[in-house]
Amino acid sequence: MDIIEFNRRVIPMQSAFYRTARRLLKSNGDAQDVVQEVVVKMWTNRKQITHYDNLETYGLRIVRNKCLDLLRSSRYRNTESNHDLEIATDLSPHKKLDDTEQIKLIDAILEKLPVDEQMIIELRSLEQKSITEIAEIVGITENNVRVKLSRTRKKIKEQFDKQLNYGTED
Repeated sequence: MDIIEFNRRVIPMQSAFYRTARRLLKSNGDAQDVVQEVVVKMWTNRKQITHYDNLETYGLRIVRNKCLDLLRSSRYRNTESNHDLEIATDLSPHKKLDDTEQIKLIDAILEKLPVDEQMIIELRSLEQKSITEIAEIVGITENNVRVKLSRTRKKIKEQFDKQLNYGTED
């Protein structure tokens, strides 16, 4: 793979890599660092990656692994800060959430999910990846992806409904 083909095939994937890294790490700087590392790794391995049918799946798998490595590192755990998004618990029970508040609530629920569940939801809902592609990226079977996707959606819905109905059930 020469530089022209690399620029044509790999560079356009950076935004998908960034979105995935940002969702997992919740840090713009760390997400950008991971994307840069992934692109460099793909460039370094450009002769070996030409046989992959789907380079984006390959790249997203590297992103996922680098993010998980970073999340497991002691440096990351020691410097991780609290995030701005908090579940809106001070809402009156009769007040309906507007779209912005609903999005914040869903983001807060997503942040509390395990990393693998966040990844599966993001790949399916935001990146529009197929079950097969998700299975390849995450490294589990297609059936496991379907089960995790279903259970995670159910968990999100339950938490969302619980927050919306907080204080209204007597």
